[in-house]
Amino acid sequence: MNKETYIKMTAPFRKNARAARKLEIINKIATYTVFIAYPIFVLYLFFTASPSLARAIIAPLDGFIIVSVFRYFVNRPRPYEKFDLPPVIPKDTHGKSFPSRHVFSAFIIAFTIIMCAPPASLFWFIGIVLALLAVVIAVVRVISGVHYISDVIGALIFALIGIGIAMLF
Repeated sequence: MNKETYIKMTAPFRKNARAARKLEIINKIATYTVFIAYPIFVLYLFFTASPSLARAIIAPLDGFIIVSVFRYFVNRPRPYEKFDLPPVIPKDTHGKSFPSRHVFSAFIIAFTIIMCAPPASLFWFIGIVLALLAVVIAVVRVISGVHYISDVIGALIFALIGIGIAMLF
């Protein structure tokens, strides 16, 4: 992404405070929905004595740690830092852009629920909805200028690898 692309992509939101606020609200609702659904699912697995409980905890936790360490060492600047323009949604983090931890977490949680819930159960369908919300989060993070497209694609790839490894063990 170059500066001109960044400006074009974020301009409709930077020029319109209402649109920017709506984008911020969408980001918060989607993010909070995913992060509220996960502990509810873990409690469901606990109270039903599911053998998937350990996997449902370990997969996201291990992945989160690995992604956090990876981001620390890569320390890629964020688009708003590189192009010295304000992001659309409030953010003042420096570096640690690749991969997006928000997007990774949303996808790994959705994939964990899909893989650990009984097929065609309510939680399985919730996992599908959460995967769609993860896509929404990814789009919002890019069009708001806090991540590059490669950051959110990298997050998806990390989540796919993480859930694949978790399902093997």
